[in-house]
Amino acid sequence: MKISKTLIPIFIFLIYGGIISAQTQKFHLSRQDSANLTALKQKAEEYKNKKFFKQESDCYNKIATLWWEHNYFENAVNYFNKSLAINDRLANENAIAMINSNLALIYADKGNYEKSLEYFKKTLTIRTIRKEKAGIIAARINMPVVLNNLKRYDESISHLKKALDLAREMNDPVQMRSCYGMLSETYEKAGDTKNSMYYFGLYRDFNELVEGKKVKKAYEYAKEQKLQKELAEKENKIKELELIKKNYELITTGKKLKKTESENLSLLDTISEKDLKLRYIENEKKLEEIKNKQIVLKSKLLVRNIILVSSIILLILFIVVFFYIQKQKSNKILKAKNVEISQKNEEIQVQKNNIEKLLKETVEAHESIKKVLIMPHLSKMQ
Repeated sequence: MKISKTLIPIFIFLIYGGIISAQTQKFHLSRQDSANLTALKQKAEEYKNKKFFKQESDCYNKIATLWWEHNYFENAVNYFNKSLAINDRLANENAIAMINSNLALIYADKGNYEKSLEYFKKTLTIRTIRKEKAGIIAARINMPVVLNNLKRYDESISHLKKALDLAREMNDPVQMRSCYGMLSETYEKAGDTKNSMYYFGLYRDFNELVEGKKVKKAYEYAKEQKLQKELAEKENKIKELELIKKNYELITTGKKLKKTESENLSLLDTISEKDLKLRYIENEKKLEEIKNKQIVLKSKLLVRNIILVSSIILLILFIVVFFYIQKQKSNKILKAKNVEISQKNEEIQVQKNNIEKLLKETVEAHESIKKVLIMPHLSKMQ
């Protein structure tokens, strides 16, 4: 899949094929690109004749991607549609979803956001039917980029919050970071500075969490590799010393050793039995020291693994506690709002009762005045 090229704030990420771009300048194909196009077209024709439809559609996807990379959007759309037609016949839902997503990105590149949204919706429908959580999250994060260009911010926020719920369910801090970043940008464009800053704070916290985890993982990997290397060196040294020990024991028992290509055996042929005995005693000590170091290294590896597992467990606990606290805060805010609404309803009801009372009094007063005006008139008639 192709990475699009729009410039948006630094906290928005490459999601499932890339962010949406608006650059439309075409780039000339190199000789190598032209040769690749020709070869792919020939292969597609061969696969078509052999009725290898999946391979034919793969060729069309590669041709479309190559055109897309050079901003020949119409050519790219044409070949993606050819592939889409084949996969429709094959009922290959995963491929259909992928191609629809690519077409959505292309139409966004062209600035046709309504058309782009139409294809993103098709992708979301398939991902939802297949219950592909990662695909659903990707679609719901991609769609707001288009919706924001259409100034349909409420829809953007709805999709992002649904994506966030799924990311929380999966305990995926990377996807949660993406959702927070997009929510911050969307609220900013909608003119809601308060919510924009709130979600940017969450984005920043999760960015530090994710990046810190990456750095720690790289450090732990390098440390483990170093320990493994040291351990391998010690094991090789032990083997070397054990070989010398074995050779000494063979000589002292009167067995003659034949020359071999081994460097250690060649060395044994040039030294006296007395020197070999001294070397043997010395190597016995070294062997013991190296074995002790080997035990220490293995202990370090065990401790490192325990620390790593503990860190992962603590991280999971942190995320669970964090979202529990966030949920509690949300519940408190909701409860406060409900109380406020209830109070306002009571005030409205009191005002309504007062108005009804006043109206009733007005009607009664009107009736009294009417009777006063009618009575003298009746008296005169009598």
